[in-house]
Amino acid sequence: MSALRYVTTCCRGWTAIVNDDLIWRALLCGAIVVMAIAVVLGLGCAWLLHAFGFVRDELINESLQMGCALGLLVGGIAASLLSTMLDSSVAMVFVSFAENPSALQVHDMTSLLLSTAPPPC
Repeated sequence: MSALRYVTTCCRGWTAIVNDDLIWRALLCGAIVVMAIAVVLGLGCAWLLHAFGFVRDELINESLQMGCALGLLVGGIAASLLSTMLDSSVAMVFVSFAENPSALQVHDMTSLLLSTAPPPC
């Protein structure tokens, strides 16, 4: 029985490390998607400026390149700020539950939802 407790305790630490690494990767994927959307929006704005006559025909390539670069820059900054904020909040939750693991058992949302769910038909 003590071996089971040792393995459970050991795996909890590794689970937190793996979850922290997975969260960073998921936030990176989200940041890449945000940057791609911002690049598309930047290209669309540059094309619209050309379509309405604000950019001459001989400058359309430079306008599209500038729209792409600005979209990438703005999207990268926005994604970086958002992912840093989310990563910090996840780290705060890990530290909070590491200091008081019994709080996780008291506030377990899965058991709360299962206890209040209606019985199956």
